[in-house]
Amino acid sequence: MNAVIVQLEAEKFPVGVKSGEHGTTAQVFGQNIPFSIVEKLRQTRQETRGYSYPQMETVYQPNGELEFRAGEDKYGYRKIRDGKTQKLETLISRLVGSVLREVRDRAIRAEQRRLEEIEERKRAQERFVLREQIEAEEKKVQELESWVSSWVRAKQLREFIVALEQLWKEKGHDLSAKSPKGERISWMKVHADRLDPLVESPPSILDRKNELNRWY
Repeated sequence: MNAVIVQLEAEKFPVGVKSGEHGTTAQVFGQNIPFSIVEKLRQTRQETRGYSYPQMETVYQPNGELEFRAGEDKYGYRKIRDGKTQKLETLISRLVGSVLREVRDRAIRAEQRRLEEIEERKRAQERFVLREQIEAEEKKVQELESWVSSWVRAKQLREFIVALEQLWKEKGHDLSAKSPKGERISWMKVHADRLDPLVESPPSILDRKNELNRWY
C-alpha cells in the first residue's frame, strides 16, 4: 500500500484519508479516487460446546490472499488479486494504473450521463410538442363535431318550425308579425339560426349571460 502511495505522490497525485471514514483516496485530475487493499476470509463451520448440547459456529480466518480495489462500490470498483505466480507487491505499476483508469472511466461515465441528459431533454421537448399538436388536433375535432351537431340540430328545428307553422295556419291561428304565435315562430327561426354554424349568429339576450357574474 505504501508503494502505491509513494508512486502516486511521485506523479503529483496527492493521497489522503477521508475524514471519519476508513478509506484512502488519491486526487487525480480533480477527482477523488478511493482505493484499498483487502484480505479475503476463509469461512469454516466448527462444532462448539453449548450449555447442554453441541452447536455449530461459523469461523472466519484470513486466507492470506490480498485484493487491490480502485473506485467506488456503487459504480463497480476495479480489482486486482493475488495470483498463483504473481503477488500484488510485484504489480505496483499495474495497481497505480488501475487508479488512473478509474479516472478515465469516471470521465466516460460523466460524458455518457451528459449525453443521456441531452437526449432526455430532447425527447421531453419532442413529447411536449407532440402533446400540443395532439391537443390542437383534438380541439379541432371537437369543434367540428360540435359544428355538425349544431348544424343537424338547427336543421331539425327548422323542419319542426315549418311543420308547426303549417299546423297553426291550418287551424286558422293568427301568424302575423305582431301576434303571439307569429312572434313565437320568428323567435324559433332566430334560435335555429343561432345554432347553425353556417349562418351568422343573430343577437340574443343570452349574449349578456356573462354580465351576471360581474354583478356578484
